[in-house]
Formats: sequence, structure tokens, C-alpha cells
Amino acid sequence: MKKIILLAVALHLILSSFAMSNEKPFSQEVEFFLTRLNQISDEELPRFFLDSRALKNQYIGIDRSQFSSDQIYENEYLLRFVNQRIIQRVQLAKDRGSIPGYYFEPLLFEAQIYSDNPPPSEKNPQKTLPIYSVHGSPITFSDWIDDEEFSNYRFKGDEVVYRGLKIHSGDVILNHPAEKPVGAFTSLADEPNSFSHSAIVVFFERGDRKIPAVLDAHEKGVRAVPLNVFLSPQVITYAEIFRFKEDVWTPERQQTLAREAESILTQDFPYDLTGSPAPDALSCVELVNFLIERSGLMPFPIQKGISDDIYQNILHFGEIQNQFINPAQVAMSPSLMSVGYIDNGASLMDMVANEAIFKVFRDTLAYGVLKTHQYPFADDLGLVALNFIQDPNSILGKLILKLIGFTPSNFPRGSKEILVSINRVNQIAAMAFEQCTLKNDSECSQAIQDIIKDSDSWTTFSMIQTIRDPRLFNAAEKAMAPWVDLFKN
Repeated sequence: MKKIILLAVALHLILSSFAMSNEKPFSQEVEFFLTRLNQISDEELPRFFLDSRALKNQYIGIDRSQFSSDQIYENEYLLRFVNQRIIQRVQLAKDRGSIPGYYFEPLLFEAQIYSDNPPPSEKNPQKTLPIYSVHGSPITFSDWIDDEEFSNYRFKGDEVVYRGLKIHSGDVILNHPAEKPVGAFTSLADEPNSFSHSAIVVFFERGDRKIPAVLDAHEKGVRAVPLNVFLSPQVITYAEIFRFKEDVWTPERQQTLAREAESILTQDFPYDLTGSPAPDALSCVELVNFLIERSGLMPFPIQKGISDDIYQNILHFGEIQNQFINPAQVAMSPSLMSVGYIDNGASLMDMVANEAIFKVFRDTLAYGVLKTHQYPFADDLGLVALNFIQDPNSILGKLILKLIGFTPSNFPRGSKEILVSINRVNQIAAMAFEQCTLKNDSECSQAIQDIIKDSDSWTTFSMIQTIRDPRLFNAAEKAMAPWVDLFKN
């Protein structure tokens, strides 16, 4: 009997090893999925999308700690490309009338894609708030925390079920804000950076009510946003939820997290653009680390934040530390696992334009030499205004702050040069993004349209290869000319 048991165990191990060795990489599974999607009839779509769970679960199950940053980046955009194809195919079938309209929303919901009309089984708050991605809002924590609507979720024990995901207090949300374009600061990292923002889930309590919220750091400091609002298209385009592999969030730690979060909301923590470890200003990842550490857990380790090849040029823009952590490094933490994603359906054109623009931004810093006689922007009124703003005794500075919606205590922390540079880069990138996404005759827009016009038949997608396409890169470089012209090759 003992021999039979040992033989069974050995056979199980052999078969398990064989199965693992034959498990297809995510990219191969996507190719198989998209090939089938291109072949099946509209009537087969409902059943086919039930099978899409396997693809979604394989993506979620990828151990990011075993991947490089560029592999995580490629897989993310590959998944989002698949979701775009799902949206297109379902919409086409709906337009043709070949599947009933009532199938449409559940199919998108099944693919974790944003839906205005979720299935009836999904219990959600029916209220939203005028809170947006990175810009400040007059809505404060005290304005909404006592509204019972924002606790109107389906709870299962210590987790809330929202948009098909089971979300816990203490989960980390790595995401892309809905701001267009977005990612200037995170594009300075060593590798392609999958995420440009981070936040943490906190369950507050009022009496017997649990109120799921998300804390993040934005331009005017730290804020708390209702979970349903934060995960909506007005705040993010895409997000992945990460959880500690070990069950570290005991009830006591969850209470500590909520208490520390509520405490931090009563204080002014300006957004940190220095990379400094000082706790009086916080970037988005620094906020996550701050709350994790205050809850009695080990924070994510501080690492080299900016690539060596561009750090020397960055120093011309003002003093900044090069030891901090960015969202992609959090994703690669061996202590975390992915538990789900939310895709709010940004178009392929928008995604490609954003990444192409910031590849030009980064490559210019990496390979160009700053024309220091043209910088800092001596004619920039921002520098003049900042001289007044950063003078604590200036009445004019306080007036300027009031006009732009800040106070002396929540104005972003950084040198005048860094602050004015980020403002100028964002302006230039916004104009370039507009050129690249408007369906007009601009060279950048036409380059992107030419690249993606055949995407309906594609069975794979590489964002890295796409933004390296010479025609697109050259067009994006022209769109970013006010930035590129500050450098010489």
C-alpha cells in the first residue's frame, strides 16, 4: 500500500512538472485567444467570453517579481490591447443586431472592462463626486464620509466585491490616471514603467458601516476618494490591484491603517517632487509606504529612482534625490501578488500617443545635452511667480497661491526650477498629445493611425516595438519640438 501511495505521489509530481513546463507564456495564450476571436461568429461570442476568464486569470496569476519591468510593461499593454479588441467585437455584434443588446454589458463586465450598466447582481453606490485624476477638488473627506451611499457595496466578511473584484483594506492600487497625457516623472525610471501612480485601499468605519476608500497623493496633497469614484473613468484609465502574499492585514492592523489614514487627512502633506525621504511631503508611492510602515509592516525598499543616463541632465533642472521607489518597482515586489485589474477602456490611439510622447521625453534626456544657456526658462512667468510663492513673507505670493487654488502648506515641494520645468513639460506634452490623437492630417496622428489601422486582424501587440517605429518616433519628436529644441545631440 505504501509503495502505491509513493508511486501515486511520484506520478503526480511528474505530471505537475510536465504541465508547468508546457504552460504557455501569456503572449502565446493571447495569440491563440485573438486568433479565435477573429474566427468565431457573433452568435458564439457569449460562450467564447466565458472562456476569456482563463486568459484573465493567467494574467492575474503572473508572478511580477520574476519579471523585468519591460516584461511587465509589455504584458500590461498586451492585455489592454486584448480588451480593446473585445470592446470592438462586442460593439460590432451589437450594432449588427446579431446578439441581443442585453448581452453587451455583461460581456464587458466579464472582461473587467468599464460598464455604465453593470449586472443587477452587482451592488454599488449609485452616487459619484466631482473628483478627478490629479487635480484638486473642493470635495473633502468630511464632505462624503457620512453619506451612507458610499458604504452601499456587497461585503463578504473583510472584503468588498466591486466590479467583480474582491478588494481588501490594505490593497495597493497601481494605476494610470485619466489625465492626458500622464507619466512624465515615472518615465525617468531605468526601464519602461508600467504604472504612473499608486494608491492604497482603506476601509473606514462609522458605527456599523464600512466605507471603502482609496488614499492617494495628488497635486494638492493627500486625499481620500470613495472606492467607486477612484476606480471610475474620471479618475483612472487602468488599474491593477496588488495584495500582500502573506495575510498580514490583521483586524488590528486594518484599524491602525484607518486611524493613521484619517489622521494624515487632517494635516497638510504637500506633493513631494524632491525624492527626499523627509516625512513632511509625500509622493504617491511615499504615501503608500508611509501608511504601510505606520501600520506595523515593512515598507517597500527605497531604490535608485532615475536612470543614470539621464540623472546628470535632470540635475540642471534643480536638485532632486535619486533614491526613491516608483510604482513599477512596487509591482515587482516579491511580497505582493496581483489579484485583479480594472480597465476603463482608453483607446489604443490614446495609449500609443501617450507612450510615444514620453519615449521622446525620456530619450531626449538620455541622449541629448541640455543647452544650459536656454535653461532655466528665464522668460517663464512661472519662475517669477514662484519667487513670490516661496517667500513666506510675500503678500503677493499668498495672493497668487489663492488664485491658483493652493495654500502655503499644500503647495508642491521642490525647487523653483523643478516646479517650473514640470509645468512646462506637461504643457508641451499636452499639446503634443493633442496633435497625436486628433484625427487630422498632423504627421503624428497620421503615423499612429497608419500603425493601428490593421489592428482588427492582429493576434499580438508590442508597445515597445510600436513606439520604436521610426515614423512614429520622428513624428512624436516633431510634436515635442519645444522640448527637443532645448537639447543638442
